[in-house]
Amino acid sequence: LVKPTVDKYLDSGALTSLVKTVSELQYLFLQLTGEWQTSGGQILRVSEYDPTNLVIYDGEKIVPVGKLHKNSNGNWEGPIVLVPGCVTELSLKASADTLSLSGSARMSRKSTKACLSILTKEAQKGIPFPYALSRR
Repeated sequence: LVKPTVDKYLDSGALTSLVKTVSELQYLFLQLTGEWQTSGGQILRVSEYDPTNLVIYDGEKIVPVGKLHKNSNGNWEGPIVLVPGCVTELSLKASADTLSLSGSARMSRKSTKACLSILTKEAQKGIPFPYALSRR
């Protein structure tokens, strides 16, 4: 006996499942891509590389200034270089409505001496400070 073939795209249960899967993937990928602004007014562009990696650009520049990776706690972490020689380590969490990314930043020991010399003593020691981005 030959089993009749069923077109899975005509099956309403399969279509419902497919729509749900696509919606979940859109949520994973599309929630953070776009323009963001620092509290100091600097414009950053965020592009989702995949659900666990964000690439950060300084405004319209085409060379990335950093890459953040999503850790097991849901925080986005990684280094960015917005000022030449100054490496800032970020740890940010997206708000539930995805209108803000907030958390902390600290200056990395990978920063140049010239960069570190213009910072406060706390920043030079790598003490974390508040950092936030909001959607533009």
